[in-house]
Amino acid sequence: MNLKSEGVIISSVNSKDADRIYRIYTKEYGKITCIGKGVRNLKSKRSPQLDTLNLVTLGLNKKDDFYYIESANLLNDFKRVKANLTVSSWSLYLLESLSLLTEEKDYYLYTCLVESLNSLNKKPSKRTVYSFLKNLILREGYWDYEYENTNPYLKLIDSDMVPSNMDQKKIDIFFNSLLEAISERRLNSLLLLKNL
Repeated sequence: MNLKSEGVIISSVNSKDADRIYRIYTKEYGKITCIGKGVRNLKSKRSPQLDTLNLVTLGLNKKDDFYYIESANLLNDFKRVKANLTVSSWSLYLLESLSLLTEEKDYYLYTCLVESLNSLNKKPSKRTVYSFLKNLILREGYWDYEYENTNPYLKLIDSDMVPSNMDQKKIDIFFNSLLEAISERRLNSLLLLKNL
C-alpha cells in the first residue's frame, strides 16, 4: 500500500547492510517506525533528507506491519537549531519526550511540535520548550493543575516574566522528574539550563 505523510524525524539506528531504521512522528499516522533501504549507501539521495529533527514529506510503502521509505522531500532542516548545541539539545528533549509519551496520531500535538521547532529556529527561547512540554503532558492526561499551586515557579511558563536561573533549574527538574515518572524510563536528552 502506497502512502504519503509529513513528519519529523525523531531518531534513527543503523540496520543490516546499508539500511537504517527511523522513528518518525507523522501528521497522518502518529509515531511510526520506518525502514530506509539502502540509505547508508554513499549514492543514496534520501539519506541527507532523513537527518534527525528534519521536517519531511515521505512516500511510504506499507507491507504487513512495516513502513518502507520510498522517497523523502525536505521541508525544513531547522539549520539554526542544529547549529546551536543548547537549542539542539532542547529540541532533542522535545522529540524524546513526545516519543516516550505518545504513539497515536494527534494533529494538535503534531502542529505544536512543528510550531515549537519553527519558533526555536527563529528565536530560541526556553519558554517555547516549557510550553510544549506542558501541552504534551496536558494532552496525554497527566497534567494536574495542582502542580502550579505546589510549585509556584510553574506559573512563570505562561507569564511574561523571565524566570531566574534558580527557577529555570526548578522547572527543568520538575519536567524531567515528571516525564521519567510517567514513562518509567530515564531520558537520554539533556534540558540544558542556559537560556537565550
